[in-house]
Amino acid sequence: AVQADTRSPVTNPFGAGDVSNFYELFLTHFSDVDMQGHEYGIDTEWNTRDTYRGAVANKTRLIQNIVSAIDTDTILIVTSDHGHVMRGGHGGGSDILRDVPLFFYRKGSGLSMPTGTNFLPSEEPRS
Repeated sequence: AVQADTRSPVTNPFGAGDVSNFYELFLTHFSDVDMQGHEYGIDTEWNTRDTYRGAVANKTRLIQNIVSAIDTDTILIVTSDHGHVMRGGHGGGSDILRDVPLFFYRKGSGLSMPTGTNFLPSEEPRS
């Protein structure tokens, strides 16, 4: 379970506190990652300020905070509703748009990511 203080104000979304309430389901949506992919693209050829990777890196830190807040009975699931094309946006049925990550994590399970795993696509049809 996730302690209730994990769902606190946006300025400190996973702050510490002395709250003993627990959620059975805790859902969060990081819309800025999606917005950066739609508006600016995921590749620096189109997104010259690399705001997509910046948003992903920021959310990685937030997910680390969630991981530290959960107990060993909680399963964390991380996924996406769709991928993005390198230049931005989405639409169509290409693999890059349909194949999305799906991660399950449980503290103490012994499962981990292979070292050096990269989930950003390296190439895409440029149609």
